[in-house]
Amino acid sequence: GSCSFMNCWEILGIEPTGDRRKIQDAYEQQLKFASEDEAKSLEAAFREAVGDDPGPVKQASDTVQTEPHREVQDEEPDRPLDANEGQVVREVVIQIKALLND
Repeated sequence: GSCSFMNCWEILGIEPTGDRRKIQDAYEQQLKFASEDEAKSLEAAFREAVGDDPGPVKQASDTVQTEPHREVQDEEPDRPLDANEGQVVREVVIQIKALLND
């Protein structure tokens, strides 16, 4: 997967699953105790875990015009991200890495 600094399932505290409801429950559970930085990691992990289905987070994608260069998702090989979604995830991961490296 593209969660290189920590496995997104570890962040969410659950076994890898395709069940979006379980992922969301775990995400909301972890969020209650998360600091601001952890919340950002959680959000990225949640989006990766659910395969970042097109949702309300779509606005950013048309402003991002970088190369759609990204790692291959191994969690859900049957549902490849399209270039725009991949870029959004990448931007978020880059921001988190920048935060962690302060």
